Amino acid sequence: MLFLLAACSGKPKPIRSGQIVDTDGRPVVWTQQLINDSFIEEGVYNGHLRWWKYAKTQKEFDDSTFYQVDFYDNGAVRMQKHFKHGIPDGQWLQYFETGKTKSRTQIQHGKAVDYKAYNEQGAVVVTAHYTSDKLMERSEYYPDGTPFQQMTTDSLGAGRCTTYHSNGERSAEGNLIRFAPGGIWNRWDSLGNSLPDTLYKLPR
Repeated sequence: MLFLLAACSGKPKPIRSGQIVDTDGRPVVWTQQLINDSFIEEGVYNGHLRWWKYAKTQKEFDDSTFYQVDFYDNGAVRMQKHFKHGIPDGQWLQYFETGKTKSRTQIQHGKAVDYKAYNEQGAVVVTAHYTSDKLMERSEYYPDGTPFQQMTTDSLGAGRCTTYHSNGERSAEGNLIRFAPGGIWNRWDSLGNSLPDTLYKLPR
């Protein structure tokens, strides 16, 4: 974001302004201006930035192609995102109020391709990869990075899932139907010994 601010240094030329009510029901005053041909829009509530938008030119912004930063009430960055012709595109970043990264999402033409979420200590807790044939590979992790759950599903939630004990041994494995366990699931204890299977009713 700093390089954008540097690129926008110069005398601003006001374009237009107004007021809207944001999703939290607060009146936000927005202003639009040109700085060295770059387009800037700011939304301010109670003296604090709610969002900041940047486009290389006003024409790009009017075509809904711009970079946007959203802010928490304390002024910390909440999210960085990019739109191309009004469609989410590129890398989207979400942050905790502490400033640490909360998630990274890579988007292509409005569709998520890769996703990674973190806890406030910086450890990866979720990863997901989406393929062109609508398959999703998703993994969740214990705080120390050990896999907790791994699944592969299609867009309707049908697929396969494996869960793990904290020592890395499998704890359960079976099919998913509409993202919920369905049918017979095999189970193991933390030493790898087989346990009685669990039968899940098929989702209606």
